[in-house]
Amino acid sequence: MLYAPLVTGLLAFRVEPFVAALLFCVVTAVFFGQNALGLWLRGRGAAGNLAWLVGFALVGTAAGVTLLFHPGLWRLLPLALPALLLFIWQAWQRRATRRQIDHSTTNETATASVMALGAAAAALAAGRPLETAALAAAAFACYFVGSVFYVKMRVADARSGGASRGSALVCGLFHAAVGVVCLLWALVASPGGLACVAAAPAIGRAWIGWFRLDGSMPSLRRLGVAELVYATWFSLWMGVALYQL
Repeated sequence: MLYAPLVTGLLAFRVEPFVAALLFCVVTAVFFGQNALGLWLRGRGAAGNLAWLVGFALVGTAAGVTLLFHPGLWRLLPLALPALLLFIWQAWQRRATRRQIDHSTTNETATASVMALGAAAAALAAGRPLETAALAAAAFACYFVGSVFYVKMRVADARSGGASRGSALVCGLFHAAVGVVCLLWALVASPGGLACVAAAPAIGRAWIGWFRLDGSMPSLRRLGVAELVYATWFSLWMGVALYQL
C-alpha cells in the first residue's frame, strides 16, 4: 500500500531521478517515523527508538523542504494535509488506547486512501494536471480499499462461523461498483481497457470469495501472498494505463 502507488506513479509519469529520490525519502521517513512515534507514545520503544524517530523526522523534513524549493513542486504541499491529519489521528489513538495499530475498517480504509496519494504526488511532480493526479490516486485508493474490504470479509466470516454477511455485502457491492467505473472508463478512453485488465483479478477474487464463504479461518500467510500477487498485477497494468495519459 505504501510503495505500489508511489513507485508505479514515478515510473509511469517519468519523474526525474532526483525528484523521485526525494519523494521516496519523504514517504519512507513519514511511514517509519509514525511507527517510531507510536512506540514512543505507548512507552514501549527500545532505547534507540527516540533516535530513530528523530532521524526519520530530520530526513523527511530535509527531503520535503528540498522538494518544495524545487521549481514547480510547491504543488505537492496540499497533499501533506490529509497525511498530517491521519498522522495526528493515529498518534492520538495510540496514546489513548496504548495500541500500536488500529485495525478498524475506518482506520485501514483511511490509511489506504492516504497512501494512494503517492501516485498523485508522482503525477504532480512530473508536471501533470491535477485531474491526472486525482485519477491516479483514486485508482490505487479504490484497489487497496477493496483489499481491506476483502480481508475483513474473510476474517469476519471466520469469526462468526459463517453467520456474518454484512462485510460480504460491502465487499461485493464495492467491487461491483469498481467494475462498473472501469467499464465506463473503457468506453470513453483507451486506458480504461487496461484498467479493466488491472482490476479484473481483484474483482473476481472478491466475488468468488463471497460465494465460497464457509465460516472457516483462511490461512493469513496464503492470503497475504495472494494479495501481494494481485497488487503487483494491478500496479503493472495500471502503470501502463497511466503511462498513456
